Amino acid sequence: TVVVSSTSSVEHIAPNLDFGPLADRTVREALYMAVNKKAIIDALNYGLPTPTETFVPQQGWSYQQGLPQHVYDPAKANAALDAAGWARGSDGIRAKGGVRLEFTNSTTSGNAVREQTQQLLMQDWRGIGAAMRIQNMPPAVMWGEFWQQSKFNSALVSVNFMLGADPDVTPRFGSGAIPAKGGRGFNTYQYQNPEADRLLALGATQFDIAERKATYGALQKLIRADMAILPLYQGVISEGLKANLRGFRPNANTSTNCWNIREWYWA
Repeated sequence: TVVVSSTSSVEHIAPNLDFGPLADRTVREALYMAVNKKAIIDALNYGLPTPTETFVPQQGWSYQQGLPQHVYDPAKANAALDAAGWARGSDGIRAKGGVRLEFTNSTTSGNAVREQTQQLLMQDWRGIGAAMRIQNMPPAVMWGEFWQQSKFNSALVSVNFMLGADPDVTPRFGSGAIPAKGGRGFNTYQYQNPEADRLLALGATQFDIAERKATYGALQKLIRADMAILPLYQGVISEGLKANLRGFRPNANTSTNCWNIREWYWA
């Protein structure tokens, strides 16, 4: 018996917000609009993952409903870049103020699905005048100093942002958690927003669950509006069980689906 269930990890495009063209929010939004997310999910992932717009898994108590939904719209992306002054050059690649809309995308070499995803992204982004080059490397190199010290332009990565089932993402989005700037944490995106810092500090001191939900809901809206990450989908896991096993229950808020193993039994 095969059981397909969601995980807490979110597959996303991670922009280095201190790198050239990707520091421009309009560019990030245009890139997001130009991603054919449905093709990535259906053609490369068997249609199994769930599209998402946030870092919180949809099974989490703090998940924010009603966030703006991704729409694949290359024409709108092109119009936004035109309006923002990113003009096409003779080679079709856009530039503004001497900065070309050109960047690398990195992930672990040998990961077939991500490498195929990169090919689709390259094709999608070329259509709006953005040049993406692939710069993949072995896991030990990719997730070492290259990732931790924000030496990438952009990355294709899956992250479980939660601390257990808790949505305190201060280590991921707090301005004091940027390793490349002397901080302690995992904010390799180099995201900095005083309002995000305020919400993170507030959420970490609240005890009322409804108040915390409102705080982290506001944070999810802010992260989505700032395009701090370009979320693709919430990950899935496919697990095979013997047909007479009883009590197995998937739970996206735990690290593995063995969380309730004491309830398992053979029929």
